[in-house]
Amino acid sequence: MLADEIEFLFSLRKFGMKLGLEKMINFLALIGNVHEKIKFVHVAGTNGKGSVVSFVSSILIEHGYKVGIYTSPHFVRFNERIKIGSAQIPNDRVESFLKEYKDYIIQKELTFFEVTTALALLYFYEQKVDYAVLETGLGGRLDATNVVNPEVEIITSISYDHTQYLGEKLSDIAFEKAGIIKPNSTVCFGLLSDEIENLLIENAFEKNAQYVSLLDYYDLENKILKYNQLEILDLRSPIRGDYQLANAALASIAVNNLINSNDSSLYMSGLKNVLGNTGFEGRYEVMNNEPTVILDSAHNSDSISKLIKEIKKDKKKFSKTSLLFTALKDKRVFEMIKSFEGVVDNILLTTIDFERALTNEDLNKLSEEFINVECSIVENPGKYVEQYIKTAQKNERLVVCGSMYLLGEIKSFFLQKENYFI
Repeated sequence: MLADEIEFLFSLRKFGMKLGLEKMINFLALIGNVHEKIKFVHVAGTNGKGSVVSFVSSILIEHGYKVGIYTSPHFVRFNERIKIGSAQIPNDRVESFLKEYKDYIIQKELTFFEVTTALALLYFYEQKVDYAVLETGLGGRLDATNVVNPEVEIITSISYDHTQYLGEKLSDIAFEKAGIIKPNSTVCFGLLSDEIENLLIENAFEKNAQYVSLLDYYDLENKILKYNQLEILDLRSPIRGDYQLANAALASIAVNNLINSNDSSLYMSGLKNVLGNTGFEGRYEVMNNEPTVILDSAHNSDSISKLIKEIKKDKKKFSKTSLLFTALKDKRVFEMIKSFEGVVDNILLTTIDFERALTNEDLNKLSEEFINVECSIVENPGKYVEQYIKTAQKNERLVVCGSMYLLGEIKSFFLQKENYFI
């Protein structure tokens, strides 16, 4: 039964997070080195990876290509991680794969992410995709996805996250992300500081790789992209945020390097139809109107600051803005919450059923730190949101963020489905 196999898959968390490629290479050899038979776009970065993966995929789909999409984590169903367009991998393929390789997985102590990545690569090969667009799980250099030899690499952004694995300095983090750059390839850079971009350019130069910098071709203020023969004079996206337009422009540049198409109408259709083409969710996602409930997967300081800019834009439209927040212990939790002071009217802290989540004791300590804004603790986030929708005034707003897993728990509650996440 699929439930048994999924339970086995999630039991692999006991092997933790192991950075390195040797086990992945050996496993892929066992299943036929399928990664050598697919064309890839590989996306790394601290923030914006999921958005860029979706934009790239959607533009390719509008050009008539069959596209495999690999992202992480998922919100409710494991199958969300592996898609052909917006169609998730079917249950029976997940089940049959895990049954076939279970003994090997146990023997070699493969991690959850290694197994999931191998499954994705095999499925994309079986489905004869024209391109597969892969999001790194953690870092890049030693990430399980870094076994591929992509047509184009993309590095979206560099900021502080997962410092216990990637290093305490931005230069260390940049080094790990730059690990996806392959010799004689083309890499596209998103919005980066001059210092970090210079480090990445040096890395590309050492590998004889060509590089393209977004800001050389994209006018942030006027939302105009001019790259080679491609011109998009009115860049738009259904995903809110100026930073999402930058992600859309970056994706457009990458696709232009990939297929050399200059038909701006197809690019614009790809950006416009990104939600339907790819099933993308979780970025300024309006779950309910009147009262407004917004789910956003911002989960580090940089993405939180971008979210706050969006909240401020239309704060006057709402009589009250509330924040429902939790995070994992390895994040800069207090720094993230503190940044909402003066932006929201009250803060609600909660926890989730996950071993790295904040505990009730952590929440109590955090709540005592706030004197300029009302702060309280919520036991069950799903039930709270349900009650909020029933009782809040129509012109009030609730913003939920801090952890993708929190969004997953809320989505699971409303879908009344068991939430498997990692």
